[in-house]
This record gives sequence, structure tokens and C-alpha cells, in this order.
Amino acid sequence: MKPTVIVFGFGKSEAVELKNELREVVDSSFRITSAYGRTNCTLRDIASDPPTHYSPMRRKIMVFVRFSPNNQYHIHKYYTDQGRRDLYWLIATSEEQLELSYHQATFRYMGGGGGGSIVRALIAILLMMAITVILAAVLYVNAQSFKPAIYLYTPEKRSENLRLTVKGEITTRIPYRKGRSTITWNDLILEEGKIHTDGRQFDYLFYESDNTKPKVENKGWVLKREDGQLYWNGDAISEADLASKFEEILEMYGLFENEIADFVEYWFDDDMKIFFGGDEFNYGIYPVSPGELDRIFRIDTELDYPEYIRVQFYMKEIPETVVLQEPVPPRILRSGYALHEWGVIKG
Repeated sequence: MKPTVIVFGFGKSEAVELKNELREVVDSSFRITSAYGRTNCTLRDIASDPPTHYSPMRRKIMVFVRFSPNNQYHIHKYYTDQGRRDLYWLIATSEEQLELSYHQATFRYMGGGGGGSIVRALIAILLMMAITVILAAVLYVNAQSFKPAIYLYTPEKRSENLRLTVKGEITTRIPYRKGRSTITWNDLILEEGKIHTDGRQFDYLFYESDNTKPKVENKGWVLKREDGQLYWNGDAISEADLASKFEEILEMYGLFENEIADFVEYWFDDDMKIFFGGDEFNYGIYPVSPGELDRIFRIDTELDYPEYIRVQFYMKEIPETVVLQEPVPPRILRSGYALHEWGVIKG
């Protein structure tokens, strides 16, 4: 069956041009359509109310997405979360990445069907060899960081430029800044614990990313849910007590009350995001060392922050036989200039 190429965020003429470029390297026919009339929709809108011309998605599909600040969702992740397994290859791109994405689509398309000739097989192999090194750091994702929030405090009004560099790809950033593995939040004005930029006020800077797994020691806590009952290090615990447990840990690591409240509000809402949708699980919760956080999520600032506290938990499934040692919180050095962060990494 002919694959379908869906193009979001492109005009009709651009969609036809994309089709022609793909045909230069793909010796097969395929359908192509454009949702160019829906460029102002978020990907969530498109996913919940898809154009009728590609439903019920019974054929192989490649999707190109031109990103904008409004398109904050990775379409490949969103559709996977919705259980859409019939999508063959989904690509989210920005304009400067289009050329590379053509090759990604071509390789994936040829590798999955559309002819079994030796020539196609050889071309697919050559394409794979050519792009593997380039794409490895981007496409080979081991873990995801969820909602790290960066708070900045100064004793007086100050300006700041903060650069974030990750070992992978930044998938969300608020306030919005361009960049894939590195972004710079420039033109920040810090005053009374608030961040002012782009004509708006923020409590913190926020990002999410796909990245490599952090290296952790055998220290942490075990969170288990079985038959509807929660266990913390083997002892039964309620959801309310679990939230209190995280509050105690974050306080020991030096975070302020407002930051702890933001953490609990996000991770212990009605959806209980801290469970990551699992009915039953046995998670190891590992605090990631500041040095390891600086390696995979490096933060560079113009100002100096003697009070530099970054608390991120690495959560992953572990065998029930694993026993973790109790972590020792770091010594806290208070200062008028403070950078605080919290977040969760899912392995």
C-alpha cells in the first residue's frame, strides 16, 4: 500500500516541492497532502481532531512538522502516547533542519517497504551509514527530563543571560527561545524572585528534554505500587504521605517553600504524574549529583550564584531485589544570589 506523507505548517506549493524533493531519491510513488490550513493549531489540537484525509491511518505514514512557538508538543511522542502504532515515521522539524529530515524520511521509507530491489537496499545502507553519526546524538534517546524549573534570586534588580546546554535535544522551553541542544534565555530582568522578559513575568524558567541517562550511585529510595497499595522503602504509605515525603526531601536539599509547593502541585495533581501512568511499578528514585547534572544539563550564567542548588530525581524501573542506600543531602550555603532547580528524569 502506498505510504502517505502528511505535512503540517507548510503551504500547498511547499508541500508539492517537498514531494518532488523526496521523489528525487525515492524510486516509488506515494500520496502527499498538506494541512496548510491548520498552521495555527497546536499539535494537540491536530491530534485530537485530525484531518479526515488521513484517518483511519491504515497505511504507512511520514509526517513533517514545521515548528513554531505554539507547537510545543513533539508529535511523535504525542501520537505514541495516544497508542497510534500505525504511524511508520514521524518527524518534527524546524526550517533549518529540513534537508536532514528529507534524508531521515527517505531512509526510513526505503528501509520499511516500497520495493525490495538490491539497488534500494544498497542506497538505504549507504544513507544509513552517512547519517548515523550525525543523528546518533539526536535520535538515540535514553531518558527524558520532565519539567525542570530554574529559579533565580538576586538581592537587587539585575539583568541576566542564562545558557542551557543538554546532552540531547531540548523539547520544550518557556519562555520560548530557539535552539536544539543549546538555548540562551537572554534579556532577563531579575527582581524580587521573579523573572521578567518578553513583556511577561515568570516564576521560573522551564524546559524539558530528551537526553542520555545520568550516572548515579546506588543511593536513593524505592517507590512501589502493587494491588493499589503504595510502598516507600518497603513500608506502606498513602498518596498524601508520599507527597509529604518528597516535601521533606526537597527541604533537606535546600529548596524554598514556594519551589517545593510548585513541585508538589505539578507531580501530585489529580493525574499523579509521579506514577508516570503506571498501575503497578517498582521505581528506584536516585538523586542526581550536581556534577552529573552539570554534565548533561549544563547551565552557564553571567551572574555568580554562590547558592547553587539543583535537585533532580532519576526514576527508573528496578528489580525488587535491589536495595538502595539512604542518600546524604548536601551542605547548604545560603546567599543573596541563588539558583535553584528541581526536576525529574525518567529512564
